[in-house]
Amino acid sequence: MRVAALSIATAVTLAAGAAQAEGLRYFTYEPDSDAARYRTQDITFVVKPGLLNARVLKIYRKRGEDMDLRGAGPLSTGQLAQALPDESELWNLKLYEVDDKQGAGFARGACKGAQHAWLAFKALKPYQDLKMYVVTYDPASKAATLCETLAYRWRGEWKLPERKSDLGQEPGGPGDHR
Repeated sequence: MRVAALSIATAVTLAAGAAQAEGLRYFTYEPDSDAARYRTQDITFVVKPGLLNARVLKIYRKRGEDMDLRGAGPLSTGQLAQALPDESELWNLKLYEVDDKQGAGFARGACKGAQHAWLAFKALKPYQDLKMYVVTYDPASKAATLCETLAYRWRGEWKLPERKSDLGQEPGGPGDHR
């Protein structure tokens, strides 16, 4: 009987944690370098928490078009290591491919005419500053090149309001004036 109760309590706890993890988090940073001020100004990351790690889905930029992010694509961690000036920075870096259409201007500007760019940075954590590497990849030589290093200061975490309207109705119902 105790084992069954303990199993049910564990299952409920895990289910509650999984439901909470599905909610997105929003981390905002201010530029802390001239390159960051020029490329993006303030940025907000849309983060999807996971069981073992979180994944950044999108970057909202105050300057420039917002960018969706994907997995690393053809660029490997080993190639990234060759592009970075200090291999100790490679520890725990996450590599994201910038969307081709949304990030075309960003890639051309940051990487001197490149058509494609990747971003590498450590896992985002509240109250910690951020160093983001902008990298491009040459498929002919199979080599990565560091384009710019952008530095940011932590600004805050934002939460979206609950989905119900002020009247307790579902969104889009009568009285919802969003």
